[in-house]
Amino acid sequence: MVSYFTGWLGFDGVLAQNQVPTILNTVSAVLFLLCCAGIAWVTMSAPTRPRLAQVCLLVIAAFLLTNKVWSPQYSLWLVPLVALARPRWRITLLWQFSEIVVWVVTLLWLLGFNDSSHGTDYGWLMLVLFIRDGFLLVIAGLVIYEMWHPEADVVRASGLDDPGGGPFDDAPDVWRERLIERTMRRQAIARHSTPPVGPPDSGSDAPLYGVSEPKSWEGSGDTPTR
Repeated sequence: MVSYFTGWLGFDGVLAQNQVPTILNTVSAVLFLLCCAGIAWVTMSAPTRPRLAQVCLLVIAAFLLTNKVWSPQYSLWLVPLVALARPRWRITLLWQFSEIVVWVVTLLWLLGFNDSSHGTDYGWLMLVLFIRDGFLLVIAGLVIYEMWHPEADVVRASGLDDPGGGPFDDAPDVWRERLIERTMRRQAIARHSTPPVGPPDSGSDAPLYGVSEPKSWEGSGDTPTR
């Protein structure tokens, strides 16, 4: 995409036949690993253990968005995961429609190699690819939001835990329990290490907290002398 709009030759420049794009492969792998690290942080920081389908969808989406190749059949990997991770039909239908458009425009672009009068320009293919990727990013963002707000998840809101998670369904949230236990232990240590605040010993000559020293009056009677 960047090469089409800017004329950039890519990380490896012009490649010979059967030459492996080493730098591009490295950049793609590093980006994918960074995305996986971000997904791990989002998963571990969520207030409740996310569902398995939610995490798998984010990992597959990250792989497709950072990979150097996205064949049309790769999108089939996302179909069951989207249905399990976020069973809402509006944004899913929009994404599915964009996938159909990508497939049609891809065939028209390939047709242009043999007959340019019946094919389509590469710019139209780039446009529909941007739209498709945008819909996928929106779905991923909504999944992350529901991971951090389980009350917005239609599966968790219905009283279920992780029906598609296999052994993870109704499993204890070990990571969350350890985090709570560690936090409580840290608070207890801080509470015991703080010196007590209170009145001084009875044998001390210092006044009690909040009680001022009595004023000394000169002269007799109740009227003070200036």
